[in-house]
Amino acid sequence: MLQQILETMTVEPDLLEELTKDQKEFLFHKIREEQLRRWKSAMVEVDQAMVSRPPHVRKLQFDKYADIADDDEIERKSKEAAAEAERLQEEREKAELEEDERQARILAEIEIQAELERKKAEADRIAEELKRQEEEALQRRQQEEEQERMAALEREQYMSLKQARLEAEREAKARAKREAEAKKEAERKQKELERLEAERQKAEAHAAETLKLKEQEIYFDMRKAREEAKRAQEKEEKRLDAEFAKQEKIAKKAEEEQRKAAHKAREEAKKQASLKRTSSMLERRAKETAEFKRQEELALQQRQQSASSGQPPLPSRHNKPLPAPPTDDKPPPRPLKKKSSKKSSVQLISSPEGPPPSPQAVTNWFRQSELPRGVGRSPGGQWCQWFHGPISRQDAETLLAGQPRGAFLIRLSTRIYGYTLSFVDQDRFKHFLIEISNGHYAVCGGSSRGHTDLHALVKFHENVAVSKSGTQLTRPLGIARGPNKSVTAIMSQP
Repeated sequence: MLQQILETMTVEPDLLEELTKDQKEFLFHKIREEQLRRWKSAMVEVDQAMVSRPPHVRKLQFDKYADIADDDEIERKSKEAAAEAERLQEEREKAELEEDERQARILAEIEIQAELERKKAEADRIAEELKRQEEEALQRRQQEEEQERMAALEREQYMSLKQARLEAEREAKARAKREAEAKKEAERKQKELERLEAERQKAEAHAAETLKLKEQEIYFDMRKAREEAKRAQEKEEKRLDAEFAKQEKIAKKAEEEQRKAAHKAREEAKKQASLKRTSSMLERRAKETAEFKRQEELALQQRQQSASSGQPPLPSRHNKPLPAPPTDDKPPPRPLKKKSSKKSSVQLISSPEGPPPSPQAVTNWFRQSELPRGVGRSPGGQWCQWFHGPISRQDAETLLAGQPRGAFLIRLSTRIYGYTLSFVDQDRFKHFLIEISNGHYAVCGGSSRGHTDLHALVKFHENVAVSKSGTQLTRPLGIARGPNKSVTAIMSQP
């Protein structure tokens, strides 16, 4: 059911009405995770498409107020962050180990108890059969004794003394034979009962001995599943790291090309600036030379005029030496400061599909698929007190009214192919859908662990909270012996 919702990303209004607030939040988070997964997958495809394109070198723009961090400070903060992340990871792993051990112990106890219940039910069945046989034998003996008494009366009335004596001897032998057979049968039944009791005690002793082994087996299976999930996550992280390294290599290559282009642009700008300065100095030198010649010509004219008039010549006001011609010597270029960079780590048996067309379809599905599997029964074959048929939400709340926290029942849903767990929580009634996937049952929005049947699910949540408020299943509601009326109604349908 959850897989179908995540594939279509839609929820039927009738199904949404059945969900509680916690289940709606759980479903929203699952849908959001699926959206993020699809978005990341699309982004990876976009990145791969961009990698296949040739890199575009953009013109660099330098920030005159760039702030370069200290390498030692960055290294210290990086080590502190890594140590804190390692400490949190160790705490999470320790908490996971403790929770796995606790749940493994609970599941082992549930399986051992179910096996003991099945053996006890078989022993009780054999004992009942022996008791029935004994009652039938006692009834037969009483009938035979009555027949013998009536035969003795008949002999006294109609037979001669000798015939009566012979008939009495024959009946005495027959009675002795029957008593010997009855005694032998009683001894056999007593030995059978003693054997069953010995087997029961042996089974209990064996269960106590294998409980620890079963707990370790379940724990190792849980750890194996967790390790496989961890390895898959590490593999995905390695793939992302490789992708990041590839992208980083391309980025470094583009950055190197940009650096070379910037260096070439700076050298070209310096060359152009030097040529401009040289041109400016040559123009200034030409202007000064022209001005000097003009002043010399003017001074020469004045000297000629003074010589012709007999006056001494005036001194030249422009007797400054001409400026030296410009040279091509250039000051050495200032070395560029290299920015320090740190490589950052990137962290980057199922129920039928669709809603049932009618409540009768759910009933037919239960009778055809679930009933043969013993759903709603204990390992011993008895109907569980908490199992109800297709009763409504209002009927369930009527049964739960006035009950203490933890009182519960499981009912056959009329809106989906599945079941609903109704119970009394801290402040109100709650109704959780029970999802069926690959022959396993799990509370939707609660523990993600699947169970082989509803009986194991109930036993598990009698020890592990079923809701976020910490409520555990403590008190089943229904008829203590025999099926509830709603179940009987299903069984009686043609």
